[in-house]
Amino acid sequence: MYKVAATILEKAELDAPVRASHGNSAAMAFTFYLNINGVKPKTRAIDVMTFDESCEIMDMKAYSFKYNN
Repeated sequence: MYKVAATILEKAELDAPVRASHGNSAAMAFTFYLNINGVKPKTRAIDVMTFDESCEIMDMKAYSFKYNN
């Protein structure tokens, strides 16, 4: 999925500062601007990541909805 996304992604912008917890998780909201054969849709998403003790990403979930434009 990420290899395909990299070929159509024009830019990504953070919509707000990254939010971290006192535990081992963080979330970020952002907008993707795409270019799919000349059609330029955008999509908004929220990613939630969980980190281990070395700050390596252990889990990532992406939340998006097709009407979040």
